[in-house]
Amino acid sequence: IRGTMEILLNKDGADPEKIFEKLTTQKCEIVLTAHPTEVNRKTILRKYRNISELLEYLERPELHPFERAEAFNRLRGIIAAIWGSDEIRRNKPTVQKEA
Repeated sequence: IRGTMEILLNKDGADPEKIFEKLTTQKCEIVLTAHPTEVNRKTILRKYRNISELLEYLERPELHPFERAEAFNRLRGIIAAIWGSDEIRRNKPTVQKEA
């Protein structure tokens, strides 16, 4: 801030009273968001829950063969999505990758 204030006052000819007024009337709102790794973790947990539910569904003896095949296809899709994700990060992500 020191360098910024010096530039504003010395080079740009800004009015110190206006700067003071603007600084003292600022409002700040806090916004809490999930860290990207937490979002990924919740997604993985949801997929694990879906797998569990599908496995329970597949235990039903009255399932029609078509229903069983559809459930297996959904199960394969979820497992493939988990396999393709990087649940456990081997390296610390860069700021650009987290954004």
